[in-house]
Amino acid sequence: MAALGLLWAGVGAAAPDEVRTIRIGVDINAPPLSSGFVDGVPVPGQLPEGFTPALLREMQATGLVKFEISANFWAPTMKKFTTGQIDAVANVIMTDERRENMWYSIPHATLHAATYTRAGDPAITRKEQLAGKVMVMLKGTSSLLLAQKNNGWGASIVIEESWAKVLQRVRQGEGDIAVLTNLPPLKRTWDEEGLRRDFMEDIFYQFHIVVRRGDRDGLEQINAALAQVKYTGIYDELHDQ
Repeated sequence: MAALGLLWAGVGAAAPDEVRTIRIGVDINAPPLSSGFVDGVPVPGQLPEGFTPALLREMQATGLVKFEISANFWAPTMKKFTTGQIDAVANVIMTDERRENMWYSIPHATLHAATYTRAGDPAITRKEQLAGKVMVMLKGTSSLLLAQKNNGWGASIVIEESWAKVLQRVRQGEGDIAVLTNLPPLKRTWDEEGLRRDFMEDIFYQFHIVVRRGDRDGLEQINAALAQVKYTGIYDELHDQ
């Protein structure tokens, strides 16, 4: 199913005529930031819920920006961005490669790394505890890129192709800990039995809204609205929810 453009209009203060509508992609399978589920299954075009959609509504209510939401999985969202079908993407972690063709907003969300260890083992919640451990990670994720950039913080890195295989490795004793960018998506086809879920106190990821390199007007509108939402305290209220 093709992504469905969803326009949030008429929310809060009226936007000036010169404020353009920014077509923004939002991942439907990235809880707790954003998810679009019907009967427990992510559906492209489903109006997403979560922290990021609520934040975008409040940003639009400032009158400084307008958004048209394109709700889909990550890969088709990024394809639409690179081909110019949308103007911006939310929930993006900064990398050196992405800097080449993206401009980043000020951070709009921060999440601590999610972890799984065996239930009977001591908790691992800080980087210093990773030395000498075997750390299982999901292929192609920002958490893996950060770990590789930091030489695993002293841990050996094992890479798997799916969430299920990552957790299976830890459960079977082939890894000491799984470190993930966020919690697995809500539609789970794997077993967490025998595993303990925690968060790393000192490994976290900052998420941004990105526009294509050169879109100065779009980035200025996004940053102005986001800054106002943070300044007025609305951002903290959303975060506390």
